[in-house]
Amino acid sequence: ATGDAIVTADFFNATLNLNRQLNLLLERHISPSDVYQEVTLAIAYCARLLARYPDAVRIPPEPPFAPDQLPRDVYLQLIECLQSIVRIFDRLGLAILTIDTRQTELDQLQPGDVYMIAAMIVSQLDFLYKHLNIPQPPPQPIYPGLKFPAHTYQRGAILQAQLRQLERYLASDRAAQSVPRRP
Repeated sequence: ATGDAIVTADFFNATLNLNRQLNLLLERHISPSDVYQEVTLAIAYCARLLARYPDAVRIPPEPPFAPDQLPRDVYLQLIECLQSIVRIFDRLGLAILTIDTRQTELDQLQPGDVYMIAAMIVSQLDFLYKHLNIPQPPPQPIYPGLKFPAHTYQRGAILQAQLRQLERYLASDRAAQSVPRRP
């Protein structure tokens, strides 16, 4: 019963974090630079998670710049990242919120919509980070200046590569699969 209380508390804390992010979204205009910054934070979380594995490439090389990317392209890329996180959580036996994207009008997406997905990724990675008892939080990114969806798409490719590695490493990491719940 105590384990259930901890899981419920963790879920509640994750929900509170998402609610805070939502409140921030409602208070200010979200720009592509904000999305870029949030994806950069997700990359920092993944780099720290991958640091557990000596052979891992913590920050994969940046792919070539692909201009003319739109918020929809970044959104779809981040949804793939979220699906990787779902697979990781399933493997570890952790509960996770999922998103049904079938009703999403991709051509109507704005940076704020994409930011919500990026914030959800960061929230889930933060939960995983705490679940695996990693003591030091990742550094907070600084404001990157003017960025466009194509810049974030480029960063998203790094995040995808990190998550693919993390999936592979966690699949064979018995220690991660038997991490006790936090008190």
